[in-house]
Amino acid sequence: MKKLTMFLRFSLLCLFVGLTFFCVYMFPSLITYLIQIEMNVALIILFGIGIYGSGIFSYGIILMAWRLLKQIDENEIFTVKTVSFFKWIKISGSTISIIYAVVIPSVIALTMNEGQTGPIVVDVFLIILGLSISVFANVLEHICLNVLNSDSKGAIKA
Repeated sequence: MKKLTMFLRFSLLCLFVGLTFFCVYMFPSLITYLIQIEMNVALIILFGIGIYGSGIFSYGIILMAWRLLKQIDENEIFTVKTVSFFKWIKISGSTISIIYAVVIPSVIALTMNEGQTGPIVVDVFLIILGLSISVFANVLEHICLNVLNSDSKGAIKA
């Protein structure tokens, strides 16, 4: 199974490197830009907390996905531990969506200063992305729970 999950591990590693690049280089330069255009300080702080908070939860999702791949390699995908991983991913995806929904006022203030609509589209995309991750993890969690329940019923009948 390890050969089958190598591509997924490589993809997670690429996501990790890309997220680290954004957190280290892009986010500070974006906040510096917001300071230069003299945006409201409260909105800058809200925006900064929001993007770094979503980065932290994204790291958590990558970590849980890595652990899920480890469970797959050990042929232990339908366990209580796996269900907890899916639950954590679901909560993290929802939290990312909530964070970007809260950050919308600062994004709107940015677009009013610049006259661009791109940041609003990106913000809405990130909200939908977080919700999609959450729904996908919820479906997988229910599948695991159904398999676990059917296994326990089968063990009782046997």
